[in-house]
Amino acid sequence: MPVPRMEEGIPEGYVLGGAAQVPRIDPPQVLLRVKAFSSIALSELDKRLGCYPNRPDSEFLRVGVKHGKIHSDLIFCFIPVREIFICILQPVTMYTETFIFFLCLGILQTPPRVYEGDNLIIRCHHRPGYSSGHTIFYKDNGVIRDWGPDPVLHIGNVVVRTAGKYKCNKEIRGSSWQGQFEDAVSIDVQELFSLPQIKVTPHPVIAGDNMTLTCDTSLSPLRQMTELQFAFYRDGRNVQEFSSSDKYGVLSAQLEDSGNYYCDIKTSNNAVNKTSKVLTIEIKELFATPEIKVKPFPATEGDHMTLTCDTSLSPLRQMTELQFAFYRDGRNVQEFSSSDKYGVLSAQLEDSGKYTCEIKTLANSLKKMSRELHVQIQDDVPGLHRPEPPHGGGEFQRKRREKVSELF
Repeated sequence: MPVPRMEEGIPEGYVLGGAAQVPRIDPPQVLLRVKAFSSIALSELDKRLGCYPNRPDSEFLRVGVKHGKIHSDLIFCFIPVREIFICILQPVTMYTETFIFFLCLGILQTPPRVYEGDNLIIRCHHRPGYSSGHTIFYKDNGVIRDWGPDPVLHIGNVVVRTAGKYKCNKEIRGSSWQGQFEDAVSIDVQELFSLPQIKVTPHPVIAGDNMTLTCDTSLSPLRQMTELQFAFYRDGRNVQEFSSSDKYGVLSAQLEDSGNYYCDIKTSNNAVNKTSKVLTIEIKELFATPEIKVKPFPATEGDHMTLTCDTSLSPLRQMTELQFAFYRDGRNVQEFSSSDKYGVLSAQLEDSGKYTCEIKTLANSLKKMSRELHVQIQDDVPGLHRPEPPHGGGEFQRKRREKVSELF
C-alpha cells in the first residue's frame, strides 16, 4: 500500500481539481491529495503506521472534500515520517478520489534507527514561517530538559537504557495567535553488536595442542562496517591488548596456560564496550611425568640390565607418537628413539650411576623428564670393593683374581 504523498506547488487553502475554495486559516493547513482506500486495506495500513482514532498523541479531524464539496464523513490523522508531515486517510465510505486537509504545526524529529554508542539528536521542529518560543523535553513523563530556547536535545553515547517515550512541548506564535504544540515518539535502542561469547578450539585442550580462543559476536546488519577491537584476559590479567583480531592463540599449550578466560570488545571510539562471560579452560596432560624403572633390582655384575621409561598417554590422544632418551649422571647414553627401554648387556660396576629418562613428542612441542634413579651394580664377588676409576684399575683386577682363587 503506497503512503500518501504531499503535492508540491499547491497553494495553501485550495483544493485540487475543484472550484471550491477552502477558507485560509491561521495557522495554515497542509494540503494533500490521496487516493481513496478500502476500509480493510487502510485498516492494515493504520496498524503498520500506528495511526488509531484512540491514539492520544494523534490529531484527528472529521472534515474533508469530495469533488469540490466539503464532506464530514472522513477521519484522518497525521503521522510524522522523518521531516514530512503525512496524512493517512481513513474513509467511512468508499470514494474514487478525495482531497483532504488538516492542521499540522510540528513534529518531534528522531533518527529512523538508534544504536548503542550513537550520538542521538532529537529536534522539536515547527513549520517554517512561524516564530517559536521555548521548548521543554520529557522522557517517560519526566522532564529531562526544562523550558529553554534550544529546540534540539543532544544525547551522547546512547545506551540501551536511553530507550523510552520522548515528548516535547513548544511555544509557537503566528500573526494573530499563539499557543503550543506537543508531539511524542517512542525510541528503541538497538544493539550495535551482541554480547561476546568466548570459545576455544580444540576442546578439550591437551598439553602440546595449539590452542585458539575466539571472541565471537555479531554486528547489526545495518552497521556491518563498524570497526571493533578485541582484548583477551586470563585470571584477570591481560594476555592480548586491544586489536582488530578476534582471536588469541597459544602455541603448544602447557598446563600453566589453564585458567579463567574472558574477552572484551569495544568500538574504535570507545563508545560501546562489552565483556564476555568467563570460560574456564583446564589443559589436560598429554602423558604423565615419566618414571624410570630398572630390572633386575638390584642388578648384579654380569646381569642383563634393562631400564624402562614408563608413562601413560591421555585416552584422548592414544595415537600420539612419543620418543624416549636415557641419561646416566647427566650424560646421554641413548638418543631419542621410539623405544622406551635402554638395555645394558652384562652390566659392570662402572654402569652404576644416577639414571634419568626424557620423553618428548615428535614435534618437540612437549618434553618431560623423570626423577633420578640411583642404580648400584652389585659385585658378584662378596667382600671386594672396587676403587673409583681411573685410579687403581690394574690393582683391582689383581686383587679380584686373588679373591676368586681363595673362594675356590
